[in-house]
Amino acid sequence: MLASGCALTWNIPGFGEDEETTASITPVRTATFAIPLDDEDWRRANAALSLAVDPQGAGLPVNWDNPASKRQGRFEPTGALAVVGNTVCRPFRALVIQKPDLRNSAREVAHEGQACRVGPSEWAMRDVKPLGQNAHVREFDQALPKASPAMLQGLATPPVAPVAPRRE
Repeated sequence: MLASGCALTWNIPGFGEDEETTASITPVRTATFAIPLDDEDWRRANAALSLAVDPQGAGLPVNWDNPASKRQGRFEPTGALAVVGNTVCRPFRALVIQKPDLRNSAREVAHEGQACRVGPSEWAMRDVKPLGQNAHVREFDQALPKASPAMLQGLATPPVAPVAPRRE
């Protein structure tokens, strides 16, 4: 006598194996600053960003600093929370400062972007760009030109024509 049977395999969520993660895969950063940040800079910057844009926070600027890389910065929320593509987001302004050392000159760059919640106390930066499209990039070692009459032309009051003395 022969017995036959049928076997079915179902992949039930929660019972299957999780996707394997290895240390050889480098996470991709979706937002970059004009001043490059190392891993420790990113760790400190992300912690400051999370505090600054948290809806239960005070809405005040939060600073970060990495003495080892001589980089520091600040995040400041610039608007209210909004739902963008089914994700809670908040606009922010960031300032990244590179202090001078043997390899780098001093630089300060302001950025603006969106911080979107990706988990509890976790935010991802999106649409990050220099504030005013490089209008606020400042290199401290660059000398400013001397003021010229042409530079000041729009600032001065227009000349007044002299008034002839009245004859009586």
